[in-house]
Amino acid sequence: MKAATKTAKTSKAKIPTKEMKAWLKGRKSWNHGDWLALLENLRKQGYSALTDTQEGRESIGYFLESNRSK
Repeated sequence: MKAATKTAKTSKAKIPTKEMKAWLKGRKSWNHGDWLALLENLRKQGYSALTDTQEGRESIGYFLESNRSK
């Protein structure tokens, strides 16, 4: 039962769009080190529900790919 509750909470976690857009500003690409630093920064800001789960990291990655400068 607890696992289902945790999954439900994770799927409801919202992407911090303001922070993500600020991070993306001027970036066309990033490397693995940049990705890890972003995840750590978001974790420190209280977004561990996103950074500490596969589903959350995929959501962050999708947002970045969808909103980056082309």
